Amino acid sequence: MAAKQEIITFDLRQQQRAIVLTDKEGQDHPHTIRELSGRDMEKYLEDNSERIETAVQDGKVKVVAIKGYEGMYTSLLQYTLYNAEGVKVPTGKIDEFPHSVQKQLFTMAQDLSGITVDEDDKGKSGNSPTGTESGSD
Repeated sequence: MAAKQEIITFDLRQQQRAIVLTDKEGQDHPHTIRELSGRDMEKYLEDNSERIETAVQDGKVKVVAIKGYEGMYTSLLQYTLYNAEGVKVPTGKIDEFPHSVQKQLFTMAQDLSGITVDEDDKGKSGNSPTGTESGSD
């Protein structure tokens, strides 16, 4: 009798989180942060190939070193932040967000897309993808 093969099921729906961004006039605007598609992950890594050093471990992309910070948050959020109509938010608009908002959205996008920080390097000068070089904010 043939051994029973395990069936592996893949869910092709992108993970996402609903968020609300409140503008300067106090108006709420629904948005979503979505997991990177395979193509957008490749674009993100290529866009940042001169800035970050990555490694794949246990199926996750790990950031192991960072050489520059300008546009760090926007470089990921441009592929993951969508407005209520399902359109990606332009980088110029993301650049205007307060740092605290960019940082939180960036962390959410990393989590959804399986981008992790090498824990051995976290907090070392030049190696924190959250924009703090000493490990404290």
